[in-house]
Amino acid sequence: MSARLHAIYQKIHFLERDIELHKQILVTIPSANRDGIEETIGKIAEMKRQLTELKESIATVDPEEYQRLQKLDVETARFKKLAAEQPLQEVYTLDQCRVCALRLTDGSELDCLVAARRQDGGWLVLSLAGECRELAATEVAGLRTQADAEGRPE
Repeated sequence: MSARLHAIYQKIHFLERDIELHKQILVTIPSANRDGIEETIGKIAEMKRQLTELKESIATVDPEEYQRLQKLDVETARFKKLAAEQPLQEVYTLDQCRVCALRLTDGSELDCLVAARRQDGGWLVLSLAGECRELAATEVAGLRTQADAEGRPE
């Protein structure tokens, strides 16, 4: 990854964190404080605009990476939609676990950004390749995380 692309991703990451922080601030503002609410909503809207511009700037730096990012955005939205349709029992993320992979019954592994076990035992996955997949419980032999690799409980 080029230094320029890395810098863009860093800015995106910081903006996403800042947006989440401002959303948390928003819910703590008393409903009578209209000015505070409007100011915070305005900040969030501005950060979202900047986020969109940064993501679009990737197209000029690395068109292939931009296409990958576009696919990931579509698949993430699909993941969220499917997650809302059926309750999730457990959710594991690459951020949280540092290693997140499903061991499939065919002997292969599927590296995940997010792996979520449904209450019926099935899995909903957003793969490292940027694909949203649904797997039946019978297709998954287990989950591998950093804790497993180090031999310690999570």
